[in-house]
Amino acid sequence: MTKGKKILFIVSRLPINTETGDRLRVYHFIKKLRERGHQIDVLGFVPPGDYKIRTDIESLCNKCVGIEKENLEFKNPNRIKQLKLFSQSFFKGYPYRVWQWYDEKFIRAARQLVEKNPYDVVHFSVVASAIAFKELNEQKQMSRFVFDLVDSLALSLKSAIKRDHSFLWPFRYVEFFRLRTFEQQLVQEADKAILISERDKKFLGQKEINIIPNGIEANNLAEVERDIDLLFVGNMAAKTNIDAARWFAKSIMPKLVKYEPSLQFFIAGVNPSEEIKKLQNRNITVSGYVQDINEYYRRARLFVCPMRRGAGQKNKILEAMINNTPVISTTEGNIGIDAPENAIAIADNAKEFAEKILILLEDSNQRNQLAEKGRAYARENFSWEKSVSLLEQCYEA
Repeated sequence: MTKGKKILFIVSRLPINTETGDRLRVYHFIKKLRERGHQIDVLGFVPPGDYKIRTDIESLCNKCVGIEKENLEFKNPNRIKQLKLFSQSFFKGYPYRVWQWYDEKFIRAARQLVEKNPYDVVHFSVVASAIAFKELNEQKQMSRFVFDLVDSLALSLKSAIKRDHSFLWPFRYVEFFRLRTFEQQLVQEADKAILISERDKKFLGQKEINIIPNGIEANNLAEVERDIDLLFVGNMAAKTNIDAARWFAKSIMPKLVKYEPSLQFFIAGVNPSEEIKKLQNRNITVSGYVQDINEYYRRARLFVCPMRRGAGQKNKILEAMINNTPVISTTEGNIGIDAPENAIAIADNAKEFAEKILILLEDSNQRNQLAEKGRAYARENFSWEKSVSLLEQCYEA
């Protein structure tokens, strides 16, 4: 690929940290593209007021523009405001999960950047940036528009609906159909569209989508004492992670402590919801944000990934593998990673999950072999270098 392209990233959240999957992906894309000689500008939302920048994103970009937005994680939303936004979304022709990101200042900043700079590529990340895409696409001139959906929100919502027995079920069903249609339209309108996994591509039924998985950075960090029995990590405001942690705590942990009363389950990750905080007891620790998540992976005897719904790729599994930690997951968690049975343990119901955990905890040789094969699989199949090479191909006209 010709070096030195001028690229604008328009993202939902500025990657001032890498605590969630979309920010992690954007940060590593920008970092590797900069190393390859490209010039990068980035526009994204940031929390209001003072906030801490935990990455070197400002030094990686020529321009790093943050637009303040309240409640970026959409925790504990105001129900009246939700209803108002839901009604507006119908009149504006956007799914609710897209329209909730609408912001006039953001649209104006995006337009000014595109009008004043001759970008070769404008890279949109996740459906939250779709309003800016629609606005700019109407007056598009020379720039190549690449849309990275990452994963399908419609697919994630579909899996959530299966377990939804609340009065909101009909509204979510309508939202699902609107969201799937909207994502299919984005794929058709962009010069190139990207997803993270083949499952999401198959779900949207669009052959022209490019698959670019997340990467993982190999490390040679020293081994430490494995003093955490069971570890789960993630953005603990995300409904998929909340469901996984609650299922493990309520359905699997009781079976485990029956045989191992002192067993400890550690939940690490930003923005723990009230539901997650209430899980804490003498066998379960909810930490919230931790400074170095790699330290916790290396301290864990087992990493558990009890995901029951979602879309895309669970980068937490790759992070555990690269830290030489054995992984036990549901089939859902392994989708998009597709690790073989010698590199990951799979269980899809509470009884089987508990039984496999007890076997692995008792057999250090089996744990070590699983960790070794998992680390080798992650290193061989996933790297940011490989992912960015695929991304550069999408940037070519």
